[in-house]
Amino acid sequence: KYRNLSNQYEMLLESITDSIFALNSDWEYILVNKSAENINSLSRDEIIGKKMQDLFPGIEDTPFFKIYESVMNTRNEERIIESFTHPDGETRFYDLSVYPIHQGILCISRDVTEEKEIQQELEESEEKYRSLFNNMNAGFAFHEVIVDDEKKPIDYKYIEVNPAFEKLTGLKTEDMIGKNVSEVLPGIKDDPADWIGKFGNVGLTGIPISVEDYSEPIDRWYKVAGYSPKKGYFAVTFTDITERKKSEQNLKESEEKYRQFIEDSLEGVWVIDENANTTLVNPSMSKILGYSVEELIGKNLFEFVPQEDIEITNKHLENRRNGIKEEFEKEFIQKDGKKVYTRLISSPNFDNNGNYAGSFAFVSDITEKKEAEQKLKESEEKFRTIAEQSVVGLVMIQDNRLIYLNNTVSKILGYLPEELMNKNVLDLFKNIHPEDRTIAANRLSNRLDKKKIDKMRKQSFRIFTKSGEIRWIKMNSNIFQFQEKDTILVTMVDVTKERMAEIELQKLNELKSEFLRRASHELKTPLISIKGFTNLVLTQYGGTLDNEVISMLEEVDRGCHRLEDIIKNLIETTKIESSKIDLKATVEDLSFLIRLCLNELRGLAKSRNHAIHVKIDKKIITKFNKEQMYEVITNLLSNAIKYTPPTGEITIKSEIKDQNVIISIKDNGIGFTDKEKEIVFKQFGKIERYGQGLDIGIDGSGLGLYLSKKIVELHGGNIWMESEGKNKGSIFYIS
Repeated sequence: KYRNLSNQYEMLLESITDSIFALNSDWEYILVNKSAENINSLSRDEIIGKKMQDLFPGIEDTPFFKIYESVMNTRNEERIIESFTHPDGETRFYDLSVYPIHQGILCISRDVTEEKEIQQELEESEEKYRSLFNNMNAGFAFHEVIVDDEKKPIDYKYIEVNPAFEKLTGLKTEDMIGKNVSEVLPGIKDDPADWIGKFGNVGLTGIPISVEDYSEPIDRWYKVAGYSPKKGYFAVTFTDITERKKSEQNLKESEEKYRQFIEDSLEGVWVIDENANTTLVNPSMSKILGYSVEELIGKNLFEFVPQEDIEITNKHLENRRNGIKEEFEKEFIQKDGKKVYTRLISSPNFDNNGNYAGSFAFVSDITEKKEAEQKLKESEEKFRTIAEQSVVGLVMIQDNRLIYLNNTVSKILGYLPEELMNKNVLDLFKNIHPEDRTIAANRLSNRLDKKKIDKMRKQSFRIFTKSGEIRWIKMNSNIFQFQEKDTILVTMVDVTKERMAEIELQKLNELKSEFLRRASHELKTPLISIKGFTNLVLTQYGGTLDNEVISMLEEVDRGCHRLEDIIKNLIETTKIESSKIDLKATVEDLSFLIRLCLNELRGLAKSRNHAIHVKIDKKIITKFNKEQMYEVITNLLSNAIKYTPPTGEITIKSEIKDQNVIISIKDNGIGFTDKEKEIVFKQFGKIERYGQGLDIGIDGSGLGLYLSKKIVELHGGNIWMESEGKNKGSIFYIS
């Protein structure tokens, strides 16, 4: 009986699909069934009597072993579902139950890998739908309908809502779920939209609905679609259409404003149908035609058109039928029979099917404008009369073509007026001397800055007459509006005689400069001899000569030095006038140069007992020619020293203003009268001080300040002076 029972037990154990094994307290296998053999890929003989740790190295670190060990120690059964990686690398999930037995522990394990994978897929699917539910833009809510004894909907309960519901309504999920809508939104039962009745019936009847309604408790407009997934319940999806509803309201208000705008517009509005009958006019249009608004409605367009304009009016209407918008001027007949001049902007009007439905026009009364144009025409006639008698040539240019020229222009150029009228300006450029065409082009374009324009106005240029004769002319241009177009008015003066006189004068100046240059060189040769022999006598025989002779020889030597300075200035003057000075400016420290000049003149200043105040920047980095600016600064400083009586004060200052360096040299010397100030910078503009009882230096050629002015101007700068009058000192400026 025992053997039979044992056999039955063994057959039962082998037939179980769960893996069953037992371990003694030494962790040796004492029992395994067929399923356990298959799972471990080992035979029963390979398992029984072996320690678990030997068969499965590292198992001590798994969650399963922790369960084995816990039951072995506590003698309490436990269960775990966990993954296990077999020696062949395959990972499976197992549902493991462990029970305490007399010898150790009994373990029953079931492979639940497929169930685990299905559960994982289900969770992922639910996550996808939950993500869609949570992230959809439309609001969603699921409700249970609450009915009264007569099975009529009296309320509904919130079962579930998505985040968009919160965003669109402003209500919080935690304040709604499980609650009736009447609790969440008090007053909804009295809402004219009847949300409870409409959507309660959806849940009861299963008939879906879609509505656009305003919710008073939330103060928003919604478009809502409702359906019933099962009886007694309904779900809704909805979007907030408040902004759209506001836009519709704004459009309605805009249309009202548009109508009001037409009524109040100072411009006439005239609408006609496809048969040219009037369907709409505003008060301004009725005023233009002299009728009341009521009188105009229904009247045909042609009732207001003069007989001579009927043909052109038909052409305009044909253009409207062809979809063409036009702007034009037109005469209409008013109620009193008078004509009114108007300007129209007329546009076609088509219905939704593309059929011509008439046209509308904005109409302006231009009667006063027409009268003004007539006066302008008369004014133009007066201008023409004056222009024809003017000794100044007058030309009017529009769109690069000559539209008017007077007889003076014709005489200057040697052409008949009809030969020049409507000629392109570019065609006339061949009559301008090639070297002067840039001047003429810039003069016409008038696109230069004020300084350049002022300079150009002083320039004349050469033209060829029809006969080939060269004439000099001066020309100016201005732009003005004529006949609603930009028009260039050109004035032209023949300055040939004046220009020829200037050329002759220029030749004389050049001759004078050449004479000065030659004279300077001719004077240098005997001067060198005089100076040389004087120095020789003083050096070799000074000890044998009496004091009077030595004094006379020293005076000769000083005279030679003065004459040398004069000759040097004359040579520099001729160079400047002949444009032979090469600037060669470099970046230098102007402050250093000023201090150098001061140092060289300190002895002269000390001999006259002057106090010199230096108030210049430590460094003044700018671009200049060292040698030439040395001459300028030395000249100004020496003048201040020489022309200031002893014990005077001289102040040198620097200032940076608008990116310009300004140097000023101030003295409290003899000053200048207004008349003297006019000539101080002119060539040979020396002011005679001899015999005036002034304790000052009086030598000089009158070229120093002239040369200084030219050098500063070569640097692109300016030089000027200020003086309040005689014996009131002066200030010389360089910028």
